[in-house]
Amino acid sequence: MFLARRPSGLSNISRLCILHTVSWILSSRRARFSGGSDDATATSLCRLSDLFRPVRMDISRVILRALESGTCSESVELERLDVELDPFVVNLVVRGLSDSETAVRFYLWAESRPGFDHSQFAIAYIVSLLFVDENFALLSEFLGTVRSQGVALHRSLYRILLSGYVRAGKFDSVIETFDEMVMSGCREFGIDYNRYIGVLIKNCCFDLVEKYYGMALSKGFCLTPFTYSRWISALCQSSRIELVEELLADMDRFGCSPDIWACNIYIDYLCKQNRLHDALQMVEKMRGKGTSPDVVTYTTVVGCLCNNKRFSEAVGLWEEMVKMGLKPDVVACGALIFGLCKNHMEVGGFCDIVSCNILIDAFCKAKKVKSALELFKEMDYKGMQADAVTYGTLINGLSSVGYYNIAEELFEQMLKAQIDPNVNLYNIMLHHLCKVGDLKRAQKIFSHMIQKEILPDTVTYNTLIYWLGKNSRAMEALDLFKDMRTQGVEPDSLTFKYLINGLLDEGRSTLAYEVWEYMMENGIILDREVSERLISVLKLKNK
Repeated sequence: MFLARRPSGLSNISRLCILHTVSWILSSRRARFSGGSDDATATSLCRLSDLFRPVRMDISRVILRALESGTCSESVELERLDVELDPFVVNLVVRGLSDSETAVRFYLWAESRPGFDHSQFAIAYIVSLLFVDENFALLSEFLGTVRSQGVALHRSLYRILLSGYVRAGKFDSVIETFDEMVMSGCREFGIDYNRYIGVLIKNCCFDLVEKYYGMALSKGFCLTPFTYSRWISALCQSSRIELVEELLADMDRFGCSPDIWACNIYIDYLCKQNRLHDALQMVEKMRGKGTSPDVVTYTTVVGCLCNNKRFSEAVGLWEEMVKMGLKPDVVACGALIFGLCKNHMEVGGFCDIVSCNILIDAFCKAKKVKSALELFKEMDYKGMQADAVTYGTLINGLSSVGYYNIAEELFEQMLKAQIDPNVNLYNIMLHHLCKVGDLKRAQKIFSHMIQKEILPDTVTYNTLIYWLGKNSRAMEALDLFKDMRTQGVEPDSLTFKYLINGLLDEGRSTLAYEVWEYMMENGIILDREVSERLISVLKLKNK
């Protein structure tokens, strides 16, 4: 420990202070009598508050050199300094140190110097260094020394301590520090309770969570929706469900609601306990609070409905999910599929055509198209007539896994049953037939589409124009393009790309240029690669 001895006479730093003072007085007099502007004089005079800043900087540098050198001579020099350490100098020195032990040694030495006053900033910085060095023994000793001097810790310092103990995994110290902060009388905020309770929740200390939650409420603080959600989720996962209803009631009182993650965990717990009624009520509460159920919510409840043989409601909930624009995943599809199949339900015994269509859709989305086909055949066996939705769902599902031949057979069966496909189904079949090189049948289906007054869309025309061009039938593609315009179907950039490429492939550059001109007049930008190809061909032709 450094000794605090005041040597006789003036120190170098004291002389430096005098020199700065004299320099400032002379400069201020020159400014006053030099005939300069009033602004210049005012500026010079206003620098009085900064007079000793350079001196402070010099003091801090000398102290830092002595501390960092670690030599006996430097230590003696530090002991002989005749300086007054105000908080500014102490802060400068502390900020310049990177070793926690040196920082503590300096701070304890500084306490004995004239002008010293405890600085919350310096204490906080030293505490942070001690946490970085994981020197918890010295941290405890340092804090004890500071408290013994009657220093009241600031709220920000308590927060640093809490954060450091949490990161270090010293849970007992976290509890002790928070209790000390509460007893110290420093101003508390809701964020302090939210952070602390969050730590308690993570460590599953539910009794303590209840204690401090009650304390927070008594002081007018409430938890954030995020903290409430974490607490509800932890209670469900630990089978401590008795408090969840009370917490939900408190959230209603404070005008907030749990997030979708917590809601799903709670609903899952209710369904596992076969509390289906409560689960359905929770879904209704979610809707009322503006928290929209997601795929996980629906999947959980659908599975529980199936387990309770409430199949109509399960199918209805599935249909509601699809109408909301949610895309069921494999798990969601499986919940409905396996829930129904597990109970050995027959088609004619439990559902109508709508329910069967939903189930076929679930099979297809789960990539179980063979099961979907079996259900389709079972429907026919039971005398249930498939409709356009049934065929459309199956054809889409079969095409998605590459079963085009079976999809084509179903399409033909659909036409024979005089059930009109929609434009999407026509597009699927046209793409398949063109891809396998059967343009004749593709054009036949296109004609059938026109006869049935099913209006082709851009995808329809683009498919035919592309494949006609690929098969050296660019003039037919051009006629189709003219028909497209007559029918009022708007071409897009792909239409022009396919058409121009087809014409260029056959050496019809003039026609390709005319199509390009039409495209530019309509404000459509051609693909860069095709543009460069067209320009290159036209240049060669002009040569």
